[in-house]
Amino acid sequence: VQISKVTTPTSMVSSDAYPYFDRNHGSRFPIRLMTHEIRSIKSKRFVGICRGGTGVAGPGLIAQVVVGKFGDHLPLYRQEDIFVRHGLHLARSTLCDGVSAAADLLEPLYNLQRKLVLESAVMWTDDTPVKVLAGGDEGSRLGRFWTYVGDDEHPYSVYDFTMSRRRDGPQTFLQGFRGYLQADAYGGYDAIFLNSGSDITEVACWAHARRKFFDARANYPREAHHRWNGFSSYMTLKIEAVNYLQTCAASCVVLKPTRFWIGSMRISKSSH
Repeated sequence: VQISKVTTPTSMVSSDAYPYFDRNHGSRFPIRLMTHEIRSIKSKRFVGICRGGTGVAGPGLIAQVVVGKFGDHLPLYRQEDIFVRHGLHLARSTLCDGVSAAADLLEPLYNLQRKLVLESAVMWTDDTPVKVLAGGDEGSRLGRFWTYVGDDEHPYSVYDFTMSRRRDGPQTFLQGFRGYLQADAYGGYDAIFLNSGSDITEVACWAHARRKFFDARANYPREAHHRWNGFSSYMTLKIEAVNYLQTCAASCVVLKPTRFWIGSMRISKSSH
């Protein structure tokens, strides 16, 4: 096997001009930046090859493109220019083919993560808009990425993509899920909670609840402040009661029959 080095851009290799000072030991040592090294690995095989000198992208190159696009938010046309600076000319269509092939290869892993995250007792979800190039007269449209985060026993973050914000997207993804689902106040979740047969329990979002009180401060500052303090005090007391019951259950303490009238509890104005 013959390994030939294509290029190593000297402009991106740091020198010893900027040493690092270790305050604990008083020593100095240089910080070096190890950049990409693109190598062409040639091996003798009894296969037919093109005379143009073409090759097959290795797993490291494909991984770099995929992480650059989805992890570092580098579009493929920017990565194309980056590779050119390293002396490697890759057409954008070639990069697209590599990303598509990687998606097909990783689909079983995605399906496994989706299966495991749906086994969570508690799950969090949210969506974010993304511009999708539709082509033609339409130009572009607004799609959605949905994130589903599992609990501590199922530490996975799974993404799902839909071309709209219709509830069909999360309704399809959440098929078979049983547990608590924390989401925002998007109306599409209402039908999911109602039609789940009590399999999915709604957990509201504190941030979205607080947002309405915050918005009301402009016109009703005193009332918004007063209501939010009462609401937060009520929820704090309720959480403390739940934690107390869980602590007692964990320590196997037998409680006397006691009724906690938390649901009907009223916070007096004097307690604010």
